[in-house]
Amino acid sequence: MTTADDSRPVVLGIDVGSSSAKAVAVDQNGEVLAEASHPYTVTRPTPGRAEVDADDWHRAAEAVIQGCLAQLGQSKVVGLAVDGPAHNVALLNDEGAVLAPVLHWSDLRSKPQADRLDRESGEMIERLSLHPSNPSWTLAQLAWIREEWPEIFAATSSIQVTKDFVRYRLTGEITTDPYDAVGTQLYDSLRVEWSDELCALVGLSASDMSRVIEAHEQAGEILPAAAASTGLAVGTPVFTGSGDTTAEAIGVGMSEIGETVIKLATSGTVLTLAEKPEPDPTLLTYPYVVPPLWIAMASTNAGASSMKWFQTTFLQAIGGSDSVESVGELAAQSPPGADGVLFHPFLSGERSPYWDPNLRAAFTGVSASTSLGDMARAVMEGVALSLRDGASALERTGHVLRSCRLIGGGARSDEWTQIMADVFAKPLDRTTIAASAYGTALIAGVGLGWFDWRDTPEATDSHRRVFEPNAGNTERYDEMFDRYREMVPSLSTDRDVL
Repeated sequence: MTTADDSRPVVLGIDVGSSSAKAVAVDQNGEVLAEASHPYTVTRPTPGRAEVDADDWHRAAEAVIQGCLAQLGQSKVVGLAVDGPAHNVALLNDEGAVLAPVLHWSDLRSKPQADRLDRESGEMIERLSLHPSNPSWTLAQLAWIREEWPEIFAATSSIQVTKDFVRYRLTGEITTDPYDAVGTQLYDSLRVEWSDELCALVGLSASDMSRVIEAHEQAGEILPAAAASTGLAVGTPVFTGSGDTTAEAIGVGMSEIGETVIKLATSGTVLTLAEKPEPDPTLLTYPYVVPPLWIAMASTNAGASSMKWFQTTFLQAIGGSDSVESVGELAAQSPPGADGVLFHPFLSGERSPYWDPNLRAAFTGVSASTSLGDMARAVMEGVALSLRDGASALERTGHVLRSCRLIGGGARSDEWTQIMADVFAKPLDRTTIAASAYGTALIAGVGLGWFDWRDTPEATDSHRRVFEPNAGNTERYDEMFDRYREMVPSLSTDRDVL
């Protein structure tokens, strides 16, 4: 990163992630001139429930905008875009006030509604949305809200996904992009329009939904109130943006079929590009911003958040360091295979390939000789095995994973990155830059005419490095992977945890 000392025009990319907001300022050469981050809280009041205050998204976004502006000197922000995770929706009334906590994508309370939707309308839901009903998605969550919070549902005037809510606070305009429209499960993915049939399942109609425009199209401009709270100039163009997954892929330069990115963030994902939609009930399918490509993706609920849980539960209790690099050093004291300890990272149920919110995490193989290092390594290996499980589902459906890039906060650990390369038996090109925020800045750049979709700059940083798999470790992990998958059915509870 270079500190700006001139009047270069820049664009901001703002990533409102699953536990923090990040922003980067990028010039016309793709150089990062400033970056900032700010955490926010996801509350978990009871097992199986997770909520967010939507205004915390906005406050965190304001903080990172201010953080970047403080570093930019005379450089001028001439445009910005926002990204964020899919499925999370804020419920707003006619005055634009938030009516209730946001049900986070990891919230499981709508499983009964998801099951009922599947029984009664499953074929139609999957045919139109390309995905089966699931409590991680907006459709089932809205069904729960309609039943359990009827007064709030009745007062709801607009339903806004993460990035759309933040952009609404900045511009006063209500829009979304095709990616996040698909993520609500109220959108006809192939006809690219809101579905009255899907909307009717929760008492809505297509006319109730946001206007859908492309990610690089201008959605509005900075309002005076937003200018006063952020430091941006009134009238600065704000582009629609997209989901964090799309932004990550753009940020690492993905534009060809088979190119793959693996993310070790709060959740974990394996994403590859496909020529056309190839829906499968074990996977996620979204339109990509580079036409006519589509995204095929597997996702695990607890990626780097598994490590955060381990840090909080085990290391902080004994006063140890809890940085991901320090945990990696601890894990390095244990051999591949963690001396027989195996961890399944189902702390919040699981998505790909099981789609079972009742799966629960477990350490197995623990003995009197098990060390803290063994358990740290087992967590890293367990997340890697979970992501490989998702990757296997992609490969079973005909996708070829190549040119694999590794991103996310977990990638800061050399030890974890090496484990990932060994488990996947593939070279991994690691970068630790905030790929979502960078990709979102590029979306704004495309909107301004700075870049073309197939010729955008590529995120890089001083930590970029290719990790080659160790053949001996890969053989060991192949054996562990079989055991990992065999044990999964035994980890599903026989009751809903709500």
